[in-house]
Parts: sequence; C-alpha cells; structure tokens
Amino acid sequence: MVDAGIDEPLRVTAALSDGSRLYAFRYASDGRPPSLYWRQTASAIEIVSEPVDRHRDEWHAVPDRSALVCCARCACEVVPLADEEPARAEAA
Repeated sequence: MVDAGIDEPLRVTAALSDGSRLYAFRYASDGRPPSLYWRQTASAIEIVSEPVDRHRDEWHAVPDRSALVCCARCACEVVPLADEEPARAEAA
C-alpha cells in the first residue's frame, strides 16, 4: 500500500452470502483488524463484531487475514486469505 501512496491502513470486517454460502472476512494491512466473532447454534450461525451475551465461551474469533465460510449442509471453516500482492504487468 505504501508503494501506491496510501498512508492509512486498510481495516475491514465484512459478511456476504451468495444464497448458499455465508462468508465473513477479517483483514487489516497493519495487523490491527476490527474484531469478528462467530458461533453456531442449533438453528443458526451468528456473526458479530463483539459477543455481548453471557456465553462468551461459545464464541470463536475469526483470525486476522482470514475468512469464515459456512454453508447449510457443511461445517464452518476458517480459511486464510492470500497475502500476496498481485503480479504487476511490466511496461513494454
């Protein structure tokens, strides 16, 4: 990011779904990502920025530079995000 002239770090958590899978991402370019937690109950998968209920031991932190991937008929899985910059095309 510094090579691109960007001074501020990129810090993001996000969740999205394609209708069959749920994805939740946690990333920071400076190693200080916003928090992101998840848990699976008997009837739902819950994703929050901070667990505020009495059952803190049921929550799992999504690690920095990782994605949580869940689907209806499979277990949730934490997957590390690629940490490589894309190759730059050389000028001719």
